[in-house]
Amino acid sequence: MKYCRYCGGQLEDVAQVCVHCGAYVENRQSASSTSSEANKPNAGYNILAFFFPIVGLVLWAVWKSKYPLRAKEIGKWALIGFIVALTLNFLRFMSGGI
Repeated sequence: MKYCRYCGGQLEDVAQVCVHCGAYVENRQSASSTSSEANKPNAGYNILAFFFPIVGLVLWAVWKSKYPLRAKEIGKWALIGFIVALTLNFLRFMSGGI
């Protein structure tokens, strides 16, 4: 037997909601930690976005509402990759090489 941490009512072992106060009995923190783990920036995706900024832009657009932290990082790396590529092409053009 287990007890509700909010009202102290006695619960069945398989209960997910307290029948006395309506509070969730399961550990809701584990679900939020799983979603925050999915929201963490990923180095592999960031490297991909750096070398292929269009892929980073697409992933940013897909993830911006569901995974905002990951989307922000991948968008930043896509922008950095685009600026670096633009700068290198400009320097190559200015040096006379085509």
